[in-house]
Amino acid sequence: MFFFSELTPETHAKALTMLTLHTTTPTRLTLLFGEAMKQRRRGYIVNMSSMAAKLPTPGITLYAATKAYLKSFSKSIYFEMRPYGVGVTTVLPAAIATPLYNLKPSLMKLGVSTGIIHTPQWLVRRALRGMLRKRHVVKPGLMNYYLPILIKLLPNWLELKIWNKFK
Repeated sequence: MFFFSELTPETHAKALTMLTLHTTTPTRLTLLFGEAMKQRRRGYIVNMSSMAAKLPTPGITLYAATKAYLKSFSKSIYFEMRPYGVGVTTVLPAAIATPLYNLKPSLMKLGVSTGIIHTPQWLVRRALRGMLRKRHVVKPGLMNYYLPILIKLLPNWLELKIWNKFK
């Protein structure tokens, strides 16, 4: 779940749904299925975070915060589960070609053809490869490396100016 807007009383219901979907649900599933995996001494857990976990940004305030929670939670659980032979992988994708962004089909196609946006199939292949190798983090795509650095270099006044153009 994703929405691009300021947090307001009107977005309260969406915010609660996002909190449940991105934090409560993965936590409960990890604890529930993780216990059985620990007892079997094998298994894999994959939690889907986002590059946004590293980029607290206006407009996606709650989305970035919930994905940061999932990244942090998964890292801690990775270390707790490792002695039991259970792999915990956190995936931090950048832009994926889904309806999440409400892009026009032509823009989506352009993004995929230029490599700025990747297909869900591409993401799944990389996530599964990382999971099977029991990596604790999978950061697929070049955007995961250069975009966070570029955004962190933006001064606050410029980030505010950009946000004011979009809202």
